[in-house]
Amino acid sequence: MILDRAHEWLRPLDVARALSNPGALLALRVLGGKHELQFRNGFRIELDRGEWSLAKRLVQLAFYGAEFASAQSSGLPTWRIEKQSGRIITPDGLLFDLDHFDPFITAETFVYDIHFCGFELQGLQIVDAGAFQGETALYFARRGAEVFAFEPDPANYAVLEQNLRLNPALSHLIHPERVAIGPDGMVDFHGGLGGASGVFASGGPMLRVQSKSLDTILREKKLDHPYLLKADCKGTEFDLVQQGAIGRFQRLSIEYSADLRHRNAEELAKALRERGFGHLSVYKHHWGFFPLSEHGMIRAER
Repeated sequence: MILDRAHEWLRPLDVARALSNPGALLALRVLGGKHELQFRNGFRIELDRGEWSLAKRLVQLAFYGAEFASAQSSGLPTWRIEKQSGRIITPDGLLFDLDHFDPFITAETFVYDIHFCGFELQGLQIVDAGAFQGETALYFARRGAEVFAFEPDPANYAVLEQNLRLNPALSHLIHPERVAIGPDGMVDFHGGLGGASGVFASGGPMLRVQSKSLDTILREKKLDHPYLLKADCKGTEFDLVQQGAIGRFQRLSIEYSADLRHRNAEELAKALRERGFGHLSVYKHHWGFFPLSEHGMIRAER
């Protein structure tokens, strides 16, 4: 059974790891009608064929390790599904649009916790480059940070705005802008690819989007002492590390896609050392098969 993107394959064995009745997912897709999905921890939900997209995304999120609230919940952090209001709720109470959440990126942020940089971020300023649908912006704001969130893809940005509306207690801490981070000016951008959209992506409609450099962003937003740059820019990170303004951040959390640029992660590490970041960690941030030379995370501190 293959889902939408190459890194989102779910084989029958994988479905069986999420569901105690894996045949129900196939029946939902092939036979139509209503079928009850029974998750391993006891959570049950009845869906019809028109909700196939939701069904596969819930199964996938469970496969990545999330547990949905049920009468048999183990006491571990659980997620809640509210079909009537169209919301999925994280264990710490963040609300996201149920029709659009990306299980892969949601799991990276809230199950694998790949962006953790402290329990208390009160008053700290974070630049979120490649904010997607607002997951990381809300993740940081939940801990008290002020977040400047940049996302150039129009479809992603629309969902980001919806997710901010779902979390009014935090939305005042988040300042979204529909621009790319890279050079100053206009750039060609492959959009409509969800989390895979980007300047160096393949496929999707070609868009002309505004782009701003880190120097311009820090000047416009009056960020004199930015704490963290979180970047998920699908290849543009190789350009960002050459910008002098990156040296003004205390910490960096960069997802790199060296394969998109025919480059190597060691180039990033070298550039960051030259910018004064003496503490570096390169690590794998999800279960998919990607060698670290091609794809991974690099964390850096002064």
